Amino acid sequence: MDHRKLIEYIISNGEMLFQKKTRERYAQWYAQAESALTEVFGEGWGALVVWEGYSHEDYYKDKDDRIARALDYLRPSLQILPTSEQPQTEVQVPAASTGVGDSARTTVLVLTALYDELDHIVRDSRATDRLPLTLTWKRDELSLLKIDYWQTPIAEDYRIVAVTPDSMGLTEMAIVATACFKKFRPAMAAMVGICAGRYERDVRLGHIIVPTQAFHYQFGARTEAGLEPEIRSADVNSKYTTAAARVGGHKDFSTWMNEGHPQTLKPKALPKYHVGPMACSDYVAKWDQLVKNAADMDRKVVGIDMESYAFLRAARRCGMSQDSFIVKCVTDYADKDKDDSVREWAQVAAARFFYFVLARWLDDRNTSEGKGTDYWSKMCKP
Repeated sequence: MDHRKLIEYIISNGEMLFQKKTRERYAQWYAQAESALTEVFGEGWGALVVWEGYSHEDYYKDKDDRIARALDYLRPSLQILPTSEQPQTEVQVPAASTGVGDSARTTVLVLTALYDELDHIVRDSRATDRLPLTLTWKRDELSLLKIDYWQTPIAEDYRIVAVTPDSMGLTEMAIVATACFKKFRPAMAAMVGICAGRYERDVRLGHIIVPTQAFHYQFGARTEAGLEPEIRSADVNSKYTTAAARVGGHKDFSTWMNEGHPQTLKPKALPKYHVGPMACSDYVAKWDQLVKNAADMDRKVVGIDMESYAFLRAARRCGMSQDSFIVKCVTDYADKDKDDSVREWAQVAAARFFYFVLARWLDDRNTSEGKGTDYWSKMCKP
């Protein structure tokens, strides 16, 4: 048997079967393939072997033997027949059944920069009190990076996976986002949290920002005269800014965002939402000149943070640019006066806004598949 060709065939079919139109149908196939290869290559590497065909010289000793053992494990469950040539037809796989386990569910991925942002996604009932679905979170380990993640079944065929590097910055987010896109292959991904807002664009504390794009405004060449900037940007699919408009434009939007908070925690301004560019840097901005620098790159900038560009860039690299978006809530103006007076309120509001968008997304997706759900209307009830 030509082990290398057959495992290449497994990999290439994995890529083919997980294209957008057939991703859910073959979720069980992916789960089996990852589990089998993990038995041979080690925890966390099964997914990488399936999707990338990695062959790390220092890690894979006796690669031929390991591949042979992997295929022996795979063959009975995937019904792959021995062959010395790469087949030209699809692998025969059992049809995926609904609710067969976490890995067989369609994944919604949520990333946050810090643990306290994640905590409001996972544990804060104020963020989910309107969601007409039960969330039962459990913790697991993303062993490749030695960090934890949380997951919960949601609806009949879906799950939410929530992850944080718990460390600010473009590099940390890029690493964790890429690993999560590769491992979980989400149907939709969101980055949720807090950011700085641009006062000159009528952005106030507690306002929601759903970026149309994110760009790195500190990239370029450093000369004696200063920075010669070079724009590096990544866009968000307009379907998510449209979904955000349905939430933010609803007559009860302010009520939804303020529900469950003590009066002392609420920002002075009424909650509003904004769409527009998000400027990203490598450090926390506490100087209003940095806002001006970002505005010089794009006069329509509405927010500033550290991680949005890295998240969207990783999404593009992993083929997820059409199904990834960002929800941020404003806690300061990136100046010397920044404080944490509305931090908790903003984190809850961002998480709650995400769940409203998720309800709309689930309804639209289920309608396209001939299933009738009405999560959005139930969330909107007084």
